[in-house]
Formats: sequence, C-alpha cells, structure tokens
Amino acid sequence: MQGIVDIHNHVLPGVDDGAGSVKEAADMCALAVEEGIRTIVATPHYHLGMQAAGNERRDNALQLLEEEIAIRCLNLRIYRGNEIYYSVQAVEDLRAGKARTMGSSQYVLTEFSPEAEYSYIRRGLSHLVQEGYLPIIAHVERYKEVVCEKSRIYELVELGSYLQINVSGVMGMSGRKTKAFCNELLREELVHFVATDAHDLKNRAPRIKKCADFIIKKYGAAYAKRLFIDNPQIMLWDEYL
Repeated sequence: MQGIVDIHNHVLPGVDDGAGSVKEAADMCALAVEEGIRTIVATPHYHLGMQAAGNERRDNALQLLEEEIAIRCLNLRIYRGNEIYYSVQAVEDLRAGKARTMGSSQYVLTEFSPEAEYSYIRRGLSHLVQEGYLPIIAHVERYKEVVCEKSRIYELVELGSYLQINVSGVMGMSGRKTKAFCNELLREELVHFVATDAHDLKNRAPRIKKCADFIIKKYGAAYAKRLFIDNPQIMLWDEYL
C-alpha cells in the first residue's frame, strides 16, 4: 500500500525519546518511505511531568530534518503535532498554542497513563470534547481500565473520541492478549487509525507494510484504506470522520 499517512511518530530529532540525531531521523524517514508512508505527523511528547521541548526547538528540529529529506530526495511530507499527556494544564496549553493539535486541525493525539482509572480517562476526553477538540486516544490498547470492558470502548467513541492502535499491537509484538484485543477492535471496525509510534530504527522502527498487508488480507482493502490513508487525510483536512 502506497500513500500511507502515519499519524503517530517520534521522528523529530533531539526533542524527546525518539530520534536522537538528524541522521537517525532522516534514516527513519527513508525507511518510512520504503514502507509506503508518504506523510508523517511528527508527534513529540508533551508531558508536564517531563522537560518537553518548546515550539521553537521543535520547529528548528523539523527544519533541519526537512532539509535532510530534501537532500535525500525523499517523497515525504511532515506535519506538526504532539502526543499530549492529558492534564487540565495541557488543555490550557493547547488553547495557548504551547501544545499542538494534529497538523493545525482540531484533532488532538491524547495519551494517558496505562494505569489510569477509567473515570479519569473518560473525564479527560470529555473535557477535550467540551473545549471543542476531537481527541484521538493514542495506542488505546495500552490502557488497562479501557481494555477490560468492551462497553467502555463504545462509550468513549460515542463520547466523541477516536481510536488509534499501534502496529506493534496488531502484529503481536506487545503480547498475545494485546494482539487479540486489537484484532477484535478491527473486526468490529472500531479503529480509526493504525500508526507506527516509531521512536528509532531498532526496537520501534517506522515499519507498517506488513501490518497494512495483514489488515488488507484479513479485514478488506476498503477498511485498510480508511485506516491508513482516508481517515488521516480527513483529520489533516480538519473534517469530521
């Protein structure tokens, strides 16, 4: 599959626990292109409990990476975003422009602690919706209090949230239970986005082709196209899914 949009990727060099240098970031981009990715939303962590890079530092990193992409003649476009660890302050920072939505849309890639209580997750997502944002739950398969009851998935979607799962979850690299959960969501077409959550070239590389082929074979080409191309494009156009 060509033209994939990877909406969750820590490719910006030197701003979080992702790519450590411009060379590593550019090598990640080259691999992404080989895998069929043509668009990346760079989503460095925004976490108030950690020292997060500010907009100027993130923009400088993006500029350096784009220059290297041009030198290598890679057919790849990168949009700005953040993976935002939810807090009330983070929502205020969104309004102030300190934290970023996905490509200047109203969509927000939102992360919680894997141990977070369901009531807290639901309240946080409701807060984002009430503020006019469209929350995308990052790697939803990680949250123990969400995956334990299927009804909670439906409730969060009905609330106005969207679900993103990681390639590693679909393909079994995060364990059999996580794989079974991700595939159950896929069977019921509850997933809106599948992304790499890439951080490096070794343990968390931007590999997506095998996953896309697997989903095409098991769940159909039309659904795969929505997950990897259509829904991400709609998100970047800032339209409702």
